[in-house]
Amino acid sequence: MLLPALVFLPPSSSTPVPYALRISLSDFAGFGEPGLVGVENYSRLADDPFFWTALRNTIVILVVAVVVVIPCPRLGLLLDRGSPPSVLSGRSSSPGDHRTHSRRPYLVFIRIRASGW
Repeated sequence: MLLPALVFLPPSSSTPVPYALRISLSDFAGFGEPGLVGVENYSRLADDPFFWTALRNTIVILVVAVVVVIPCPRLGLLLDRGSPPSVLSGRSSSPGDHRTHSRRPYLVFIRIRASGW
């Protein structure tokens, strides 16, 4: 079961990278043969104010995800440790439950990646 993933996942994940690099160094409109322009596209990108706004927004989202979204399940479990198990909260009394719940956000990404494969 693991062998197909090890054989097909790396090439399917890494093949688009050289193609995207080739397109980024060309003047490609979607039709016809792309003409090579070198780093001219990157110099135009550096002069574009919308690029810097988009980059700033991306960094803000990344920081919020790392600082807020990832620690939240663990923080919630730390705050909830002393309370008794509840049927409404879906929390059982098993001592290993906190490990399962704190890893749940990471498992969602694995499910999305696996379904795309």
